[in-house]
Amino acid sequence: MPCHAIAVLPGSGNPAPRRRADSQNLKKNSFFWSVFCDSAANMLQREKKKITKKEMKPAQIKRVREVFTQHYDRATTTISIQSLRTALRTLALCPSEEDFLSLIQVHDPGSLGSFSFDAFLALVRDQYNVETQRQNVMMADATTLDAFVALGGNRNRTGVVSAERLKSVIQHELMLPIRIDKLIKEVDKDGSGYIDYEEFRAMMGD
Repeated sequence: MPCHAIAVLPGSGNPAPRRRADSQNLKKNSFFWSVFCDSAANMLQREKKKITKKEMKPAQIKRVREVFTQHYDRATTTISIQSLRTALRTLALCPSEEDFLSLIQVHDPGSLGSFSFDAFLALVRDQYNVETQRQNVMMADATTLDAFVALGGNRNRTGVVSAERLKSVIQHELMLPIRIDKLIKEVDKDGSGYIDYEEFRAMMGD
């Protein structure tokens, strides 16, 4: 999503000193400016639709089938629990012990101790989505922190961001149709007009 840097009051043709200062402060570091744009775009995306599970592409399914045939029992055409973790590692999936047990419980409800290809494929898809979601959370947290710093907070997650400044940037610098007043009201419970890191993070939806 392109970022529009506009420092002119609508209909006036004259620079808005506060907004121009905000723009200059943010743009002192182009990286911070870009990550704030990313955070704002993500906020808008969350308002438009919910994140759904990703379906696997044909090439991914083909790879899963190849791995399945490497580890399955030819007599039963199933893959055993003992071979399951190795097969997942072959696919670069590394579930925690808790996740591993959860996958078994979900995809082997009859406690047979083995998985058909369809069950294995569903299991791989679920773990892929879990790991992708965790990676996205980690990336989003880093992006949120950069945006917080860009707006005046500190990298050690201390300090605050002015709600008015945030509104100005969202509405006039980026010109995004985000219901920023509603979001600020939800996190700024005491109405102080300032947002700390945890409140900012909650507002960004992390």
